[in-house]
Amino acid sequence: MITVAYTVAGGMEGIIWNDVVQTVLFFLGGLLAVFVASHAVPGGLAGTLSGALEQGKFKLLDFSPSFSQAGFYVLFLSGLVNFFYFLAGNQNQVQRYLCAPDEKQARNAALLGSLASVPIWALFLLVGTCLFIYFQHNPDATVAGFVAEQKPDKVFPYFIATKLPAGVAGLVLAGLWQRP
Repeated sequence: MITVAYTVAGGMEGIIWNDVVQTVLFFLGGLLAVFVASHAVPGGLAGTLSGALEQGKFKLLDFSPSFSQAGFYVLFLSGLVNFFYFLAGNQNQVQRYLCAPDEKQARNAALLGSLASVPIWALFLLVGTCLFIYFQHNPDATVAGFVAEQKPDKVFPYFIATKLPAGVAGLVLAGLWQRP
């Protein structure tokens, strides 16, 4: 009902402003997760980053010629396919091109969206790294179960639900809703 109301009242401008608010919540939620997770590790953020560095979590470019591990080639191909899908097949993205007044502004919107996604990806890679170190220092049977089941995507929602204050958790979830 709320989405229908702001869409009817504000049209595309209402949708864009909703996306702006959602993106700010998304980014702040990531920063908050980094803060909360690293604050509970000895040495804070410096200790978290040091522990991650010691365990090779910042080794970004593994050029070993293997398609069976998440090395450079696998991640590059996966990212390329996902990128083209997002730009050409994601309804939310395509509607923005179609609503642009001209081709130049549609191209600029695509470029801005693509470039802006890089710091967001980097932030959430950092969130994952911080959670990895956090749960090493604060073992949790539920998280161990997620790891054993090979379901690491459940760790962050679990962290949000159990470690963040209730109101803050709701805002983080609002930011995550419908994010690419």
